[in-house]
Amino acid sequence: MNKNIVSPSSSASSQLEFYERQQKPLLDIQEFNHLAREAINAHATMMFYVLYLGAKQIARPPFEADGYWLNVHGLNLHLVQSRRVTQRQEILAQRITYFKSAFEQQQEPSVDHFAFICKYDTVGLRECEETLTANGIRFYRFGGPDSLTGITQIFLWDPDGNIVEISNCAPPCGLIRCMKNAEPSLNLDVTEQIKLYETNENKNTSENEEEDGWQPSTPAPASPKKFSASLSGIINSKIGKTT
Repeated sequence: MNKNIVSPSSSASSQLEFYERQQKPLLDIQEFNHLAREAINAHATMMFYVLYLGAKQIARPPFEADGYWLNVHGLNLHLVQSRRVTQRQEILAQRITYFKSAFEQQQEPSVDHFAFICKYDTVGLRECEETLTANGIRFYRFGGPDSLTGITQIFLWDPDGNIVEISNCAPPCGLIRCMKNAEPSLNLDVTEQIKLYETNENKNTSENEEEDGWQPSTPAPASPKKFSASLSGIINSKIGKTT
């Protein structure tokens, strides 16, 4: 096996060794800055992230193309109004069809997406699911306390067909599994994280799941056209605009 590759099943100590032998990258990159998305209706997409995910609008230069800059819990998301709306609508339909196939036929969430974390317990995710269901927004549920990562995840589309994940936990940076009552701690170096992981690896969120006794049903999937119309209708009803 290539020494520069770590298997997903590698032990925590193997991952630590991999981390320690990583060399300086070829490009002197300092930090991640932003993610940009072309939107069919930039205003509607902006409102989706504000209303459902708590995004905050931030200052944006007066570019020729309309759009919005958002900060979504630390992620800088730049939305630009598409000038090729018809083509983007075709891409939207293709995305929904493609992702539905992955979710329903392959039964796995290994698709393009970006993720957010709700409260670090089952109640937080339940509240998210209830809100989405009440507003008619379809989602798919995967994982659980017995999965490889210990994460329970839900996946949904934004108005442009991009996949958004919401989960109830995430492994601390550099590790591979959630721990009970654990929160991301970037103040710990990898060695300390490994020790923390090995101390708590058997203490995950499964106890909370069992105590809570919550097992929500997954909403019936909608057709791409029906889903798109439903989501657009929800957003438009809130902002008083039509796409």
